[in-house]
Amino acid sequence: MKNKDKASYVKEEIARAFFQLFEEKDFSEISIKEITLKAQVSRVSFYRNFTSKEDILRYYIQQKMSNWRHTTDLVKAPNFKLVIADLFEHYKQHSEFYLLLYKRGFSYLILEDIQAVWGARENQTNKNAYVYAYLTYGLFGWINEWFARGMQESTEGILRLFEEKDEK
Repeated sequence: MKNKDKASYVKEEIARAFFQLFEEKDFSEISIKEITLKAQVSRVSFYRNFTSKEDILRYYIQQKMSNWRHTTDLVKAPNFKLVIADLFEHYKQHSEFYLLLYKRGFSYLILEDIQAVWGARENQTNKNAYVYAYLTYGLFGWINEWFARGMQESTEGILRLFEEKDEK
C-alpha cells in the first residue's frame, strides 16, 4: 500500500471509529484512546492525521462536501437556486449525519464549511464582502433552522418557501 493510500485508510478508520462512538456517546465522553483502540491504530497515527476530536468532524464534513462539490458546478450552474436545491438535497441524503451534528451542538462546523465556499474574502470590496457575508449567514440560518425542525420539508418544499411571498 502506498503511503498516501495508507494515510487515507488510517484517516478513514479513525473517522469511522469516532462516528461509531459519537452515535452512542456524548462528544466529551469519547477519548482519543477509545478512538484509537476501536480504529486499531496508534495514538501517533491519530495525531499524525488529526489535532483533536473536533478535527475529525471537520474532516468528515469536508469529505462529504467535497464529494458534493464534485457533482455540482458552483461557478457554471444555471442559477443559484439550483445550486441551493442541490445543497439541500445533499443534506437530506445525509440527514442522519447532519442531524447528529446539529443535535450534538456542532452545526457551527457546517457554517465554517459554507463560509469556505461562499463567504466573504479579503480581496473583495467592502460591499461585496458584506453581501457575501449576508448570503452566507442567511443560507446557514435556513439550513440550521431546517435541521432544528427535523428537515420536514423536501428540497422542493424548501425552494417553494424561498420563493413564497410573505403573506401578512
